[in-house]
Amino acid sequence: MKKAIESATDMQRQAQLQANIWRAYALRTMQFFWFSIPTYAIFLGSYGLGFAELMQLKAMTSFGGLLMETPSGYFADKYGRRLSIVIGMTACAIGTAIYILSGNFWDFMLAELLLGTGISFVSGADSALVFDSLKELTEENRYGAVEGRLSALSGYAEAIGGLVGAALAAVNVVLPFALQFIMFSAGVGLSLLLCEPRVCDSGKKMKSWKDLRAVMFKTLWGRLDLRCLIYASSIIGVGTYATVFFAQMYMQQISLPVPYFGVAWAVFHVALGTASIFAEGIDQRLGCRAVLRYMAIILALSYFALGALNSVFALLFVVLIYCVRGLRQPLIRKWINALSVSEERATVISTHNFLTRLGFVVLGPLLGICVERYSIGHTLSGFGLLVGTGAMLCVWLLERESEPHAK
Repeated sequence: MKKAIESATDMQRQAQLQANIWRAYALRTMQFFWFSIPTYAIFLGSYGLGFAELMQLKAMTSFGGLLMETPSGYFADKYGRRLSIVIGMTACAIGTAIYILSGNFWDFMLAELLLGTGISFVSGADSALVFDSLKELTEENRYGAVEGRLSALSGYAEAIGGLVGAALAAVNVVLPFALQFIMFSAGVGLSLLLCEPRVCDSGKKMKSWKDLRAVMFKTLWGRLDLRCLIYASSIIGVGTYATVFFAQMYMQQISLPVPYFGVAWAVFHVALGTASIFAEGIDQRLGCRAVLRYMAIILALSYFALGALNSVFALLFVVLIYCVRGLRQPLIRKWINALSVSEERATVISTHNFLTRLGFVVLGPLLGICVERYSIGHTLSGFGLLVGTGAMLCVWLLERESEPHAK
């Protein structure tokens, strides 16, 4: 009788862990229905705010994430991935509500701080939850494909969100935020249904801030392969994230009609999602170092081309940058997860995200100033040189080590 009860309990738990995967798919989709992003510059313009203010606001998003990124990873490792995701989705819902109810720059700054904080509580925790759920099910070999689908869903959700958001903004620029609030609120409810997986490697959880410092030190100054991998990915991440806002300014510069902003946004994110689907196969064929090297080269050349050209056809280079973004998102998490133990996994991923956010906090406002003081063309070319050189240097150092995910 006791064995029968234990067997039934085990089967129920396995079903809950399997449900974590489709719930993670749904949560990622809800999180990335960014209906407001494609017309965000237009929304700010309706309040008399320009590109410099836009970059300041998005730098605040990164600053909020910067403050909480690594502590949120520590929180997820110590108190659970599920609770971290619930807190993150709640903060995003509140931040979006501020945009609906206010029209003041400083209120928008508070909203972006909450959004950055919320995103940091979700990022890392969701991937760690999926990986550890699969590991408890002894199906961790599926993780690369699952993470690829998660990134693909992110791209496709943003593509649909762009089309819907642009259509709503044509009626009222606040409507995209209202629909986004509904999605985040639904995400709060769904995240409460997640099942917390067991820590599988050692049965331990981090107990103090001393443990957090030790993991951060090991991640940023310890193993050369992990360090260079994270630095290279963070530089590429800053480069691809900045494109989200550069693309809006570039489309305004070439006088693209506002309704086509949503179409362009959809094309960019379909490219991102498609690249994510093929990411696992590309990694298996080329390996980590070669993939990172090609991403750095494509990113730099695409920025040079955008800086030199002033044509609607140049948007194809934005598509290439989004392809780089789509490859990077699932692969970096796969590589980091392969190098991390379970009780540190969310913290290591969050430390990587911390570096990416730090880069944008520093560079974002400077890029906004450069665009307004010089030109978007010169800024794009200079930024491409910066990120390309930095990423290639890290890849060169990484090539002195063996393949990270082969270790």
